[in-house]
Amino acid sequence: MRRFITADEVRKAAREASGGEKAFIYAEKEDVVTDEARDMARTLGVVISSEITRRPCICANFKMNGGPGFMDKYAAELASCLAQFYPEYAAETDVVVAPPAPLVPVALALSNKKAIYSVAGQNCYIKESGAFTGEVSPYLLRECGADYVIIGHSERRKLFAETDALVAQKLKIAIDAGLTPIMCLGENIDDRKTAKTFAVIAQMLTALYSIPIEYSKKVILAYEPVWAIGTGMNASSEQIAEVCAFIRKNIMVKLGVDFSNAIRILYGGSVNETNALEIAVIKGIDGALVGGASLKAVNFAKIIAAFKTDARSN
Repeated sequence: MRRFITADEVRKAAREASGGEKAFIYAEKEDVVTDEARDMARTLGVVISSEITRRPCICANFKMNGGPGFMDKYAAELASCLAQFYPEYAAETDVVVAPPAPLVPVALALSNKKAIYSVAGQNCYIKESGAFTGEVSPYLLRECGADYVIIGHSERRKLFAETDALVAQKLKIAIDAGLTPIMCLGENIDDRKTAKTFAVIAQMLTALYSIPIEYSKKVILAYEPVWAIGTGMNASSEQIAEVCAFIRKNIMVKLGVDFSNAIRILYGGSVNETNALEIAVIKGIDGALVGGASLKAVNFAKIIAAFKTDARSN
């Protein structure tokens, strides 16, 4: 429903801003901002942000699952299911598959037959080459056909003690290598229960702010509450929208309103074919990072179809 944003609403936003924080009003596509409101916003330093259209991105994270035979069958099934559920997906949506590193060239070769998806690495190291046994060079990922790389996944942070400083280093070298990073961030259950979610998210965003802004513009964010990953639990629409709005506001303060409007934010955390549409219509969410549910091609195709324009606008 269309609403009119007036000077009174701008004054209210300015009064309610706390601790010297910049006041912020989010205008939907159909909203009308009056001239008086714009003048008042300039006077009081209130930012009125208008929604823009961002291209959805849906990424399958296979984690340590799959093999060449699985990948062969998966690619064929995914192509068939997408043709059935969402034949125009390639023109409207970025579809990405992140298999284990040895399968990156296999996945690319299978996709190239029908241009089904782009390929991502699940991780990379901070060096181009060298004596780093077991690590994966972002340059080698790119040479093997990857266009994206997942960085800072909660499992990497927890199991391999990856820090925000390391995440920042990975972001920069991945972009130097020609990859688009999907940077993960999210709170654990203790953070959620003790009302530390925003503080944790703000700290993780420092990795984005630690690299030059021309690099930051190439990053996709993925909000993944750790307590909802692989647990069958999902954050509520209200919780997801609240954190997404906080992320955009934090970025707006640090890097500007245009940057905040343009950056894509995905949701990850027990996304499946049943709840995908509910997630797809959340304001500010631009796609999904899908774990276990992506291992079945038919389910991943249904998740992708949930993000088509007509499904999200109904």
